[in-house]
Amino acid sequence: MRRLRVCVATTVFPRRLGDGEGPFIWQFVKVLRQQQIDVTVVAMHSPGLPTRDNWEGVEILRPPYWWPVGAEMLRKDGGGLPINFRRYPLARAQLPALLAAHGAAIGRAAKGCDLIHAHFTVSAAAALAMRAWHHLPVVTTVHGSDVFQVPKLPLGTKFTRSVLRQSAAVTTVSTALCDACRALDVPPSKVSVISNSVDTTAYAPPAEQTMVGREPLVLFVGSLITRKGVDTLVRAMAQVVATLPGYRLVVVGEGPEQATLADLAASLGIAAQVEFVGFLPQVDVARWMKRARLFVLPSNEEGQGVVVLEAMASGTPVVASNVGGIPEVVVAGTGLLAPPGDSKALAAQILALLGDAGYWQQVSLAGRNHVEQHYSPRVIGACYRDLYAGMLGR
Repeated sequence: MRRLRVCVATTVFPRRLGDGEGPFIWQFVKVLRQQQIDVTVVAMHSPGLPTRDNWEGVEILRPPYWWPVGAEMLRKDGGGLPINFRRYPLARAQLPALLAAHGAAIGRAAKGCDLIHAHFTVSAAAALAMRAWHHLPVVTTVHGSDVFQVPKLPLGTKFTRSVLRQSAAVTTVSTALCDACRALDVPPSKVSVISNSVDTTAYAPPAEQTMVGREPLVLFVGSLITRKGVDTLVRAMAQVVATLPGYRLVVVGEGPEQATLADLAASLGIAAQVEFVGFLPQVDVARWMKRARLFVLPSNEEGQGVVVLEAMASGTPVVASNVGGIPEVVVAGTGLLAPPGDSKALAAQILALLGDAGYWQQVSLAGRNHVEQHYSPRVIGACYRDLYAGMLGR
């Protein structure tokens, strides 16, 4: 039987191999490849990127959508397309051009494919607009901002509902997102939950998987935007270092909130205990995961939080917000949860793990085992293989 061929369309994708922006989509592509599925990727262009690339035998197409290309704005800052859409008037003007260029590239790339798998609703809209050209079913995966943030924009609810209802199938990376899709009147029969996966080889515990073998640091990785709640973590760290003065917070990532967060740390008297290391490639993120004693994701909103999976795979205990899809990942015994925006509760959970080496060890092992059992490439790849087979009758 001929190998299945899938065109993956996405507005979020790494700029180069190992990049820390959108690595979960490249991980998805690798998962499909491990299932003996051939893949072509159509991604969003941004200044300085090649329009055509090849990674490990996978063709990557990035069609420019504006002239001059240096003026492309939809990926200017971190945090996703909705952030740039709100911040820059030119970005709003460029959205129709993106849809046209993206859709045309999808139509060309999908020739000879069995289906199109779009990640995020903008890519799905572009693929659906070209159905008269490619005549293929479109699977849409939503990750968070496309269901939580886009409906807050003018006409966003109508747009999101239309895209999801027209898709042949919709997958969400968490039950929270699945519920949000159903609240938009997407037929339940169309929607299924299939999580992101994590590379359990790249993200793995160090040889000495004990708390004393790690550095006394708390780690955050993500965009420095309001909905990530990093201000809550900075306030919590002021309480943590009052009890454990040898600890520091390392913040990996960049975004418009960095200066505000640095000022907050200074006003709390912990500027010396908070280090902003900037945006890092995945190999460096994995190293920080192995070094840290604790990972914290204090989000106010989160579709799933794949970075939580990466921390747990690294044997690094997690404290995270009890919001969105996070509680589906951080289940009992694999980490601790705190109410979003509550710095006092967050500090208490951080201290509960850092203050008990035996408990830390127990959570570290449980988190790693949980990821291996439920989020490995093998497990998630089989879910997508079965989804495609059911759609195509193969």
